[in-house]
Amino acid sequence: MYFRLFVLAISLASGCSESRPKLGPIRPIYNHKGESDICDVFFIPDSEKYVVVESGRVLAFDMATETPLESVRIDNWIVNGFCFGTYSARNKQIYLGRSDLGICCFDSESLISVDQPKILGSKFFHELKDSQDFITIRNRSELCRIDADSGSIKWKTTIRKGRYFAHDFHSELIAINENLDGTVEKVSFIELSGGTPTGYTIRHSAPIRGLAFSSDGSLLATTCDDGFVRVHDLVKQKTIWEQKNDVDGAFAVAIHPNDDYVAVGCMRGIKIWSLKTRSMVSSWNGHSWFADCMSFSNDGEYLLSGSPDDTAALWRTRELIGRIEYVKPY
Repeated sequence: MYFRLFVLAISLASGCSESRPKLGPIRPIYNHKGESDICDVFFIPDSEKYVVVESGRVLAFDMATETPLESVRIDNWIVNGFCFGTYSARNKQIYLGRSDLGICCFDSESLISVDQPKILGSKFFHELKDSQDFITIRNRSELCRIDADSGSIKWKTTIRKGRYFAHDFHSELIAINENLDGTVEKVSFIELSGGTPTGYTIRHSAPIRGLAFSSDGSLLATTCDDGFVRVHDLVKQKTIWEQKNDVDGAFAVAIHPNDDYVAVGCMRGIKIWSLKTRSMVSSWNGHSWFADCMSFSNDGEYLLSGSPDDTAALWRTRELIGRIEYVKPY
């Protein structure tokens, strides 16, 4: 009896009775073979599916099941693994860029490989709305607009890729990081209609890790190795906010559809900042290494994150806000 009262008193004194359970993902997604990094994650619009891209294969998950649909592993993935993935609403296929060997295409319903002889390029594939054209990189440094049916090049422009490749698309623009002299990197904006640079650039003194447009395209968030997340007003062409995210760097970045929350990957964790209050609203340990890819669902209800630690995770946004639980393990 006295022992039970003693335990109860200790619990009340330590606040254990009011503590919330440790934050965890809705679904942890592990590379069960432990053979390749997670390099991209994204949601398929207007569906209950999301996609996890590993270096050598792609997996598609349904919200209602934990069993993924899995593609076959590509050949020679160690030196030419997948880089970035995207979904084509026009033909319901998943396209994955590789380092040099070209674009891979998979049927989104079966994840069976689809031969697309006219789809030439590398790194990434971006399909333009109301067009059969797509944007990709050819010959390592040529950003190109290509006709998907004929394979003809509409335009091409030379870019100087940075140490880490970062990009994002919105409407008629691509934001892409370029290296100037080995020490300075810049974000360039290129018009998708004609491949013309807008003339506006954003310079950084450290390698750029992530780029993300707001839903209306008026803002761009950037992250880089100096540990800062910065938000730039593209209409006024100036930086409107910068915040130290983590001393070990800032990696992936994603902007919530409400254009307020900005999720940033840090070393072994993820943080969410509010643009309206300029404050951190969530912080937690999500991975055992850095989070280098993230994506919000179109409705903002979910967040996907991936890491080179061979794991990806699905999180429910409303369960994240207000949770400050990030603890560095060293």
